[in-house]
Amino acid sequence: FSQEPPPVEAARQAIVDLVTDEFWLNPKFVRLGFHDCVGGCNGCIDFTDPDNKGLEIPIDALADIVDEYSTQGLSRADIWALAALVAADESQNPNGGGIANRVVRFPFEWYGREDCPSVDGKSEENSTTLPGPNMDTKGLLHYFSREFGLDANETTALMGAHTLGTLTRENSGFHGPDGWVPNRGKLSSGYYDLLIGGQTKQGATLENSSIEDLMLASRWDLTTVDNSDLRDQGMDIEDRYQWEHLKENGQVIIMMHSDIAIIRDLEEWTNDEGEVGNATCVILRGQIKPNSCPRSQGIFMQAARYKFDNDLWLRDFDAVFRKILNKGYDTTDLCDEPPCRFTKTGAPAGPSSAPSASLRTSAPSAVSSLSTSSPSDSPISNCVDRTDRFSIDGNTKKWCRNAANANDIDAFCALRKELYDHCPVTCNSCNATPAPSDAATSSPSDS
Repeated sequence: FSQEPPPVEAARQAIVDLVTDEFWLNPKFVRLGFHDCVGGCNGCIDFTDPDNKGLEIPIDALADIVDEYSTQGLSRADIWALAALVAADESQNPNGGGIANRVVRFPFEWYGREDCPSVDGKSEENSTTLPGPNMDTKGLLHYFSREFGLDANETTALMGAHTLGTLTRENSGFHGPDGWVPNRGKLSSGYYDLLIGGQTKQGATLENSSIEDLMLASRWDLTTVDNSDLRDQGMDIEDRYQWEHLKENGQVIIMMHSDIAIIRDLEEWTNDEGEVGNATCVILRGQIKPNSCPRSQGIFMQAARYKFDNDLWLRDFDAVFRKILNKGYDTTDLCDEPPCRFTKTGAPAGPSSAPSASLRTSAPSAVSSLSTSSPSDSPISNCVDRTDRFSIDGNTKKWCRNAANANDIDAFCALRKELYDHCPVTCNSCNATPAPSDAATSSPSDS
């Protein structure tokens, strides 16, 4: 690499020009950035893995930009990460409106990611375990905790990336030409709108909505996608379960089990391999029945916060997405004037080792920098003085505590149990998120 800082702004503008002409590349760049960083960002995609089908399109689209700037201090992995950030940034207002109307800018702060030996990034040497579409809540939390060190709130924020893109049977086995949200080209908290109840147009807010209100979301019907015709054509595509919501305009919005896991606990229908199958519970609009899918614990209220606060979600997604794109590198050094070069490597940028699916003892790590209140797994003896802000009955309160008043926490948790999945403080005398299942699967989540 050259000693001078690389021309990041020139590379950024080249990518902006590309997605301005071909806006449909935005979700593909976001997907490429994520898939590259599973196991460590190294500019390589393993196309023997069916989860990576379709990624040759964004790789080829960026090839000329990679060629131009790879001699000026930016690696292929850097360009892919930059493209993912540009795509997220540009998708905030895809119909125009200018930079002034964007909540965040998705800054590119670090460069110096090391490429694999592959000439074009299409390698068979980067085998990783990508998140599968059939995880329940515990499996979802455990995967992102193990792979990226994310806590429950960060995982909930990251899943909102599904606000972009569509799904095709040929790539993933899912039939989702209308995508996960009605406006599939705009990066927003719209992903949570159909998962969480409460009519914002009718004045609903998080503070004036009960748990029952938030549970009464849109109707979702579980269907099976028959891909036998694709198998007859020689494609290795299995049948899929997908949840469908029919909108009045005829759009069919879909969710995978791993999306529904944000709001509903499907563990009862999870097999020994950690995959949810044919769940027989229901999600109906306007009514809760004995066979309704139970509410997920630990992350339901965070999804509700995002439904009612788009700016909060964008800020949190910005933070967690940049964390994803730095996987495998050490960012603890202070970076006063970005872009800064990575000075040393953190976690190995290679395949992650997936623990056995039978292990159900590892809880998500508490490393979130997000602006939320959630429990950590710290023992009481390690607690320190702290103040958390959160809302109770529409009023902003403060909860101040230290190890000395830990005896009061249980009573406080019991008092607020109806409103919160778990107590909004940090010591483990409260109901922490249950230990998640290790449900490592290999099915694609194709955006």
